[in-house]
Amino acid sequence: MASRQDSTKKQQLLQIFQKIVADFGQELKCIQSDFKKNIRKIEQKHLKQLEKLDQVKNTAEQFLEESLKKT
Repeated sequence: MASRQDSTKKQQLLQIFQKIVADFGQELKCIQSDFKKNIRKIEQKHLKQLEKLDQVKNTAEQFLEESLKKT
C-alpha cells in the first residue's frame, strides 16, 4: 500500500512540475514577444532620428554650397 501511495504522490508531483514548466514556457514566450516589440519601437525611433539628422546634414551642405558660391 505504501508503494502505491508513493507512486501516486510521484505522479502528482510530476504533473505539478509539468504544469509549472508549461506555465514558465508560456511566460517566456510572452516576455520574448514583448521584448521584440520594444526592440522594434527603439529601432523605429532611431530610424526617425537618423532621418532628421540626414535632413540637417543636407540643409547644412546646401547652406555651405550657397555660401561658397556667394564668395
